[in-house]
Amino acid sequence: ISECLVGSEMCIRDRFIMLACVLFTVWTLYTGKIEICYGENEFTVQAEGWQDYTVKYDAIESIAYEENMFRDTNTIRTNGFGNLKYSMGHFRDEIHADYIRYTHNDCDTYVVMEVEGSTVILNGADDAQTREIYNNIKDRMGK
Repeated sequence: ISECLVGSEMCIRDRFIMLACVLFTVWTLYTGKIEICYGENEFTVQAEGWQDYTVKYDAIESIAYEENMFRDTNTIRTNGFGNLKYSMGHFRDEIHADYIRYTHNDCDTYVVMEVEGSTVILNGADDAQTREIYNNIKDRMGK
């Protein structure tokens, strides 16, 4: 079983290695999760695949709801996690310079915050979830 014949079909070991590589690649490209948990004084972005991020409501200097921000920008991830579904971590582009981002790649609406001099960008899986995130944070900022 472990022997391979030269010029013959792949041996079982090679097939197993190839299957493992394909499964790992697919798993890496499509895994992850972003969930926002709201507390009384702060919210936490819980990120599967990258570190969580907590923001105190009273540290937020400004908040905005933006659309189509990354269509024509050259965005570079400088530290973080990214795949076909998510972008998480530290990024740089010509609009925001250095910023922190926890976003779903399929959604073109964003919550943009200035937090203690840093830009933080979040979104939901779709426009409705992003609007809900914006409203939840904005409502809690004044308390």
